Amino acid sequence: MTLFLQGHSTLTVSQALDSDLFYYQWEGKIKNQEVHLACARQDKVLIGELMLKDGTNMEFLRVLGMIDADGEILFKAYDLNNICVVRMTFWGHIAGKTLEWFDEETQSEYKLHTYKGDVRYAMNREAGAYCSPFSKSTIYYFKADNRELAGIYSFYEMDGVENTGHIDISRSGDNLEVMNYTIDRMQGGHQALTEGESILEGNTFRTHLLSADNSGECDYEFEVVFYNGFLIIRTVSGKSYGCFGPNVGIEGIYVQEPSVG
Repeated sequence: MTLFLQGHSTLTVSQALDSDLFYYQWEGKIKNQEVHLACARQDKVLIGELMLKDGTNMEFLRVLGMIDADGEILFKAYDLNNICVVRMTFWGHIAGKTLEWFDEETQSEYKLHTYKGDVRYAMNREAGAYCSPFSKSTIYYFKADNRELAGIYSFYEMDGVENTGHIDISRSGDNLEVMNYTIDRMQGGHQALTEGESILEGNTFRTHLLSADNSGECDYEFEVVFYNGFLIIRTVSGKSYGCFGPNVGIEGIYVQEPSVG
C-alpha cells in the first residue's frame, strides 16, 4: 500500500503500517532562505531531500529522520559529498498542513507549508523508496541489504562542539547471525563507550546493558535497526545515563561510511 500526501497530517503516526509509505512536501523560508523539503516515511523513519535556494543558486542535502515516542520528528540534513557530515539538525511537528520547524542551533521556530507547485517527477515511481521529485535518478531505498550490514556507521555534527558517533559492526557465526559491535559516542567532551555482541533478527538486534556489580545503576536496553546505508539506535527500556553518565547517550542516526578499497 502506498499513499501520496503533500504535507497533510490528518494522518497520525499510529495509522501507518510497516509496509506503507507516506509522502510529504513542504516549502517556506528558514533564516530568510527559501527551502523545499520532500520526504517519504515508512513507519517511524523518514528519507528525503532538503533544497536550499538562494537567488538562482540551489543546494540539495540528503535528509534522514526518526520519529520519537511523542510523535516529534528529528531531522538530520547531510552533506552529499561527505555523507556522514550533518549540516543541519532540526525538530519537526506536523500540525494540519504545516510543518513546525525548530532549529536546534539557533533555537528558532519556523513554519513550512504544503508545497503547491508542480511535481516534476512522481515520488512513488519505485516501491519501498524515496524517489526525488527534483531528480529522476535520485532514489533512496529503505530496506537494507542483509549482505551489506557490516561496516562503520558514523555521524559528525557541524555545531561548533565535539559531537560525533561511531558504531563498528562485524559479523560471525555459521549464518553470520552474530553481530559484534563497538559504539563510541562523544558529546561536549563526554564519552559513551560500549561493546558486545547480539543476535540479528530480521534487520534488528537488541542489547541489554547491566551493571557488572549488580548494583542496578546501569540497566539499559537498546536496539539497532538497519536500513539502506544507515542505522538507527533507539532506547527499548531504562535510562542510558546510568551506564554512560547524564550528558551523553547513544541514540540516533548513524550513516554507513563508504568502504575503502
